[in-house]
Amino acid sequence: MAPPSSLVIPARLKARLEAVDRPARLLELGSRAYSTDPRIALGRASAAGLAFVVLDLWAAGQDPDREDVAPPEPALPPAVWLQRVVARGAPGAGYAVAYGWARHTGLSAVILPLPEDLSADAILALGRALASRDTPGPDVWVEVPWSAAGHEAWRRVAALVDHDPRVAPCLRIVGRPPKAEVLAGWRRAVPACLALTAPPTGKVLQAALTEVMRGRTRRAYLDGVSQEAAQPELETLFAEAWTGVPHPAQLAVDHADGLIDPVQPLRDHIGAVVYQNFEQVAPKYEAYRRAVGSALKDAWHKAQRGKKAKAVQVAVLGAGRGPLVDATLAAADDTGVPVKVTAVEKNPHAAVTLRQRRKAWGGRVEVIESDMRQVPREGRFHLAVSELLGGFGDNELSPECLDGVQGLLTKDGVSLPRRSTSYLAPVECEFLWSAARKKACSLDVAYGVHPDRAEVLAGYQPCFTFEHPDPSSDFTRRVGLRFVAERAGVVHGFMGTFDAALDDVEIFGNHPDAPISVALGWAPLFFPLRQPLRVEKGEALEVAFFRERDARRVWYAWALMAPVQGALQNAGGEGGFLTY
Repeated sequence: MAPPSSLVIPARLKARLEAVDRPARLLELGSRAYSTDPRIALGRASAAGLAFVVLDLWAAGQDPDREDVAPPEPALPPAVWLQRVVARGAPGAGYAVAYGWARHTGLSAVILPLPEDLSADAILALGRALASRDTPGPDVWVEVPWSAAGHEAWRRVAALVDHDPRVAPCLRIVGRPPKAEVLAGWRRAVPACLALTAPPTGKVLQAALTEVMRGRTRRAYLDGVSQEAAQPELETLFAEAWTGVPHPAQLAVDHADGLIDPVQPLRDHIGAVVYQNFEQVAPKYEAYRRAVGSALKDAWHKAQRGKKAKAVQVAVLGAGRGPLVDATLAAADDTGVPVKVTAVEKNPHAAVTLRQRRKAWGGRVEVIESDMRQVPREGRFHLAVSELLGGFGDNELSPECLDGVQGLLTKDGVSLPRRSTSYLAPVECEFLWSAARKKACSLDVAYGVHPDRAEVLAGYQPCFTFEHPDPSSDFTRRVGLRFVAERAGVVHGFMGTFDAALDDVEIFGNHPDAPISVALGWAPLFFPLRQPLRVEKGEALEVAFFRERDARRVWYAWALMAPVQGALQNAGGEGGFLTY
């Protein structure tokens, strides 16, 4: 269809439309347009403060001479099409037309709704249309009801398009809220948008919407419901959904795809924000205070038998900005044991902070700016205190780091933590897997993630354990694990957590059953599979996990062994590795 050559956009309207001023709120609210003229639709939307409009496209083939198959492309500037318009196609033959027109016009997204019957033929038709689309092109929002049947239909569509990360669900909020497990599934899928057909009123409906939005959904559009009736409630629900999200999720939100590169303190100098994330976990440092106090009393008792030591020598390794120094000095005050603390930190910026704090520490702290494996020292330490753990317990390379310090400990010297154990569990997490797939070498890399984005399909099992000190200096590990699915689902990968024992009493970690939770500071690691695997309840799942190393690197490798044999992922560390 050739656009009218005489179409002219008034200067005032053009300026208004090009001023893409989205609301400075978490919620991006739009509305389905009932005008065939996109200029009028967007003018009304802008006047109402809406972020975008949804324009309907007619199905092709119904009447080849129709001129309202799509709005005229020159009606709006390209930037407005991109940022303010989402096209909505019709089921069946209209899928290809809608996608093709949206790609031609430069839209960022197109909505392709499934018909209400959710038949296998309709799902297959949508899957075929998506599988044959061009690249690059707009994102596709598959509009489905939020019912259990809608969730199953979405999972089938996702499988048909090989879990393409550019294809996401758009939830049509109709009828009663589904069961909790369905809502949790939608939250993990992270819908691109919600389509509301009625005001979000009633506690049950609002609670259900809040649960879905906790995943990171930020868009909604109104379909047949007035803005005045819906927007205030929606704003409140979005605020509640995000205010109640724990800190790791907020951290993940800062990373648009929800994937966090694990900290590598040996390779990089940690920034102030990361230090602050660690330091805000007060229960962890209280546990250190108690455990250090117990270790100080034991060390002082042994030192007094020799009648040589005037103080217990304590090394705080990777001291950062000093929280472990604070805990150690507090423990010394609690027990009355005299101490001399050596704070070792390789980060020159953090070392400045440590030196600035020496006066406040009353002359009991020496600061050494050095890699802990190369500390220049003649005497020995009775106690070494560190927190080089990471979300998987050893991915900040505590075994390699502490191995270089063992020679500085007395014969009966103690290292805190004394032990760390990592754990693995198979998880369903479509959004995280799709996000990982977008990245180069992505599916052979472990990422820090917020566990709320994943559903555990079988209980966690121990993976690798490290003792400190460890005279063997062999830090490679190999383990085979067997899980039995506790419910049917799709395994997208494995979630890795840990716990660490400071002594027999003080145990912390990001593992769900850890007595003291440190999930605020250390996000669990997600190890994706190259190909998601459908499992039924009671079905066995076997995986092999490896911790490998060479002269300068450490890496994890993993392979699915049953019910199907998968490839060995990251076999030589080509995808991701840790430098030491």
